[in-house]
Amino acid sequence: MRFYTHLLFGLLIGKWIASVLGFNWTFFLWVSLFSLLPDIDEPHSYLGRRLPFLSRPFQFFFGHRQLFHSLLLIVPVFLLLTFFPMVAVAFLCGTLSHLLLDGLTKEGIFPLYPLKWKLRGPFRTGGMVEHLLLAGCVFGLLLF
Repeated sequence: MRFYTHLLFGLLIGKWIASVLGFNWTFFLWVSLFSLLPDIDEPHSYLGRRLPFLSRPFQFFFGHRQLFHSLLLIVPVFLLLTFFPMVAVAFLCGTLSHLLLDGLTKEGIFPLYPLKWKLRGPFRTGGMVEHLLLAGCVFGLLLF
């Protein structure tokens, strides 16, 4: 999926979680960052273009949609962030929403990396379904 779909879907999930837990506006800044963070291993991604000194080595050593799209990284980072509960919840909202969307694409993800079990769906990045999902996110954010 494209960065704006990840961002808006993460914010939609975050808006629902924030309404339940009563988080303030800074929660949405964290969700925004974390919804884009798994693509830091891709130099052509939104974050990768802005942080090439990180994205190029990450892609070289780990590849795209492998370590940064797996629970192997998400679980320990979440555990470290539990000292900051709002940030930890934002991390889960952003990263898991990102993984869910990428798992729906034909390219898929390896959620249990380094195990080579692949989760993939029928949708194409930038396709009609992504555009419908994006419109639904905009509508949901405006409505909710």
